Amino acid sequence: MITHLSTNTLIQQRMTAVSGYKQTFSTVTGISGNLQPTSVADSALYDGVYGRTFQFFVDGTLDVQEGDRFKDEVGAYYRVKAGGVVRRTEGSIDYQKIIVERI
Repeated sequence: MITHLSTNTLIQQRMTAVSGYKQTFSTVTGISGNLQPTSVADSALYDGVYGRTFQFFVDGTLDVQEGDRFKDEVGAYYRVKAGGVVRRTEGSIDYQKIIVERI
């Protein structure tokens, strides 16, 4: 795991069915990673708004899906954008680059 690069801990939440058509977000786990703002070019690439679009780098073995929601230490929420989960390898390190938008 890339724990030496982890500077943020976010709570991962996923939409789950409660009963019938009712759905709500439930906590999946806490995830350590590195949350960084994206550049102007990357924001446009992911159809995001500069200043509200962020990259979250986490361990490659974690289960993160489009539509998941994260909550940071100060209570801000981030939503995983469509097509925003990218698995990568750098040398022997597997990691995920997750594009999120602050909501």
